[in-house]
Amino acid sequence: MPLPDGSVVRGQLADYRIISILGAGARGVTYLARVERASRDPAGVRTHLPLDGDVVVIKGPPELDERYSYTQQEAFLHRVSIGLIREYQVFARLEGVSSAARIYDMGTVDLAVGAGRFYPCHFVVSEWIRGERFDLWRGAQDLPTENSFFVWARRLTEAIGEIHRAGIVHGDVWHNNIIVRDDVDPVFIDLGQSIFRASLPPAADEYESHPYMAPERKRSIQADVFSLCATLFFLATGNAPVVKGGDPEDLKRKVVRDLQRDNPILYRENPGVADIIARGLRELPGRTLDAERLLEDIDLFDKEAASSAKDPRNLLRSLGGRLARLETEEPLFTRIVGMRLRQLDLYADEMSQGLHDVRGDHESLVMAFAQYLSVCDINDQYLTVSRPHLWWPVNMGVNGRVQSVNKQIIKRGTIVRRVFALTTDDLRDSRTMDVLRAHAEMLNAIDSEGEQESRIINTRAKDLEHEGVFTGVLLLPEDKLARLLAKNPHAGIWIRDSRVKVIVPFYDENRTITGFRLMPGDGTPLALRTAFLTDYLHECAEIRDFLTVGLNKSHL
Repeated sequence: MPLPDGSVVRGQLADYRIISILGAGARGVTYLARVERASRDPAGVRTHLPLDGDVVVIKGPPELDERYSYTQQEAFLHRVSIGLIREYQVFARLEGVSSAARIYDMGTVDLAVGAGRFYPCHFVVSEWIRGERFDLWRGAQDLPTENSFFVWARRLTEAIGEIHRAGIVHGDVWHNNIIVRDDVDPVFIDLGQSIFRASLPPAADEYESHPYMAPERKRSIQADVFSLCATLFFLATGNAPVVKGGDPEDLKRKVVRDLQRDNPILYRENPGVADIIARGLRELPGRTLDAERLLEDIDLFDKEAASSAKDPRNLLRSLGGRLARLETEEPLFTRIVGMRLRQLDLYADEMSQGLHDVRGDHESLVMAFAQYLSVCDINDQYLTVSRPHLWWPVNMGVNGRVQSVNKQIIKRGTIVRRVFALTTDDLRDSRTMDVLRAHAEMLNAIDSEGEQESRIINTRAKDLEHEGVFTGVLLLPEDKLARLLAKNPHAGIWIRDSRVKVIVPFYDENRTITGFRLMPGDGTPLALRTAFLTDYLHECAEIRDFLTVGLNKSHL
């Protein structure tokens, strides 16, 4: 039986009178209780315990099933006690972490397991978070706009990242286990499924499934990220996610479909929301790795983050304090951090010369390419000659973050002119057609959203006097295209006033990107614009016209 209202249980540091049951489940019962006869610990120093009369939360064992034998009930309570002791240890590890409830005390309570038989089982005492559970708080709000979504996406991600950095994997992230304190701060509760990052994870899960659980059903940082991105889907739409895993492109399309149906205003304001969520709902190993990478995705699409990134001095001041503490408390890691900072110093030195080479794995290259594009602003010009393999799934992706950033900068006011340089052989590759159709669909979406926003974004004018984007297809024989690319290579040209940057990708023999170079433009902005307009833009056909008319004349 649950502890009755008004009963008193004794902890190590105080007695607690039960007020009422807060909730009950297979893993335990939580109660609201009041502190009575608070004492001091043996050292005479109060251990963050509230004063007499203050309210706390007690988590104790679940109700016993009387169908089982006394021996089975005792074995069950033994496992529950071990779990509650571990939860107390987890809470203690999170001391000082603002995104987790504070632990106060623990004790034991004797539970009847039969006539005259009692079993002592542990309970834990923690902070009572004054606030609403996240799903109830969310239900009282309007659907989020771009600004409110990114505010809460950042708060939730920073909160779980703080827990991870303290060495804890939560293990059961979803809206039922988040309390919104003072309408501002998310606090994670119910750490009964948490594990220490320094320990080996369990071979198999021990908890019931729900729609926010990662498909691999194992407790890990990556599983927490999945559950958090499922919670972001709930934040955006008010619904639990019904899509997860599978082909990444198909998953992205399903998330886009659900956002367009359930919160079309948010999707029109910032389609990058779909990329953030969909990447976190992937199966391993393609999923967003951790909270830090998830914040990178949020920064990529959040315009407020772009503004704050212009002045990194506050970050450098914060880093100085962390380095001083690291050198004192964790000297083993000081050298590792120092090597990474030295690499950053070399990058900054290289960039001060207007040059930067990007190498790394697929994820690093996609993120760096997307970040490069994301700095484009109103009245900037981005002129690019694309070969279709740039957008293959193995490279930038048919409909991934890079395309979403393209759409975002167009709506921001960047003038974009893109030409796909193709041969007939390219058109015989289904991947090429997937890329062309994806870009045509993006143009149709921009047209539609522009009309809804009472702002026409011109997508059929080649000249640079019009805003928005023009995407064309230039179909040439292989030898002629080779000569043209030798003269003006496959590249992107970014022009802001009199400043010019060029991005040139590097490929291996399989047309897989191995890196790219950001470098100063070779020539004045006027010369580069003129070469682009003359050699590529002038002769190309608008992509949607090409797909409906010109493609039929190419004799595939």
